[in-house]
Amino acid sequence: MDGKGQSYAKAKNDQIIHPYLDTACFFEEQWIEADYLAGNPGEVRYFFSPPAHWDAVDVDRARNHFKDFDIAKIYGRQAAAHLSEVIVQIDFMSAHLGQDEVKEFLQQSIDASLFPNHWRRIMHLALIKSL
Repeated sequence: MDGKGQSYAKAKNDQIIHPYLDTACFFEEQWIEADYLAGNPGEVRYFFSPPAHWDAVDVDRARNHFKDFDIAKIYGRQAAAHLSEVIVQIDFMSAHLGQDEVKEFLQQSIDASLFPNHWRRIMHLALIKSL
């Protein structure tokens, strides 16, 4: 046996999030956030943060998804690969512009086509929050 189908979720809150068949809240609402920890170049730490209006089952499912698929680690690696170039841009702009202009640049640089929980979108929001 190859191990497939050996276990399955017996409770609704243990079901994985299905990318095609699941409720829209998982894909249309932000439930992952991050903090930027300053350094050289620093670090972006991602964490689970569900909307307050979600029911307990959706919260459990998203939390399990975040944990089981090690999203914090995967997203952190993606952010680490791009963070230094963004920090160079921020440092340059900060030397020539005000903090509000830098925040506006970061806000405008978020690709509108990215889904709400995309690592790059969340990284930019964390950088904005840190300024």
